[in-house]
Amino acid sequence: LTIDLPKTMSMHFISLRRRLFTLIGVSIFTVASGCTVPDDTASISIIPIPSELNVGVGEFIFTNETVLAVDPDVETGAMMTAYIWADEFRAATGFELPLADATQNQNRENVVFLEINETGTGSTESYELRVAPESIRITAPAANGLFYGLQTLKQLMPPEIETLDNDRSDDVEISWSVPAVDIQDAPRFAY
Repeated sequence: LTIDLPKTMSMHFISLRRRLFTLIGVSIFTVASGCTVPDDTASISIIPIPSELNVGVGEFIFTNETVLAVDPDVETGAMMTAYIWADEFRAATGFELPLADATQNQNRENVVFLEINETGTGSTESYELRVAPESIRITAPAANGLFYGLQTLKQLMPPEIETLDNDRSDDVEISWSVPAVDIQDAPRFAY
């Protein structure tokens, strides 16, 4: 069954379709142009985008003197998270990154602190990451949150963090630095 529409009616439908596509295009452009990233966070690329991100001044620079400080009384899962991340970091950078007692290193600089704060609010996967030129501090209510905080820290590092140190030529100089930031995040969906 075929229905032939008069030419004027057919032209009317074509005109309506053009208007509809123009309206949709303008709407998409308007919405997309309103979704901009503030200038100070544009250079920070983290997936997924954290709940809260504030860029500070300066950067933390990892050296062979940097230590990973963990409270010795922390739960086993948090200690294992620290060991595994330190091993991956060593393999990529060639730095020692020894584990140290956080209770003995509170006033020391060039330290990455991993802290469990069970009184904090939020899910066990939430965390707070504070990077300053003197130290890095990741605080979470449980080991899960420390893990996600360390994954975010890894994303802030140079891309060479994903390669092994002995796979790069010796003449490649890498600045193992992380921009100063204050990040608070928690999963948006339960798994």
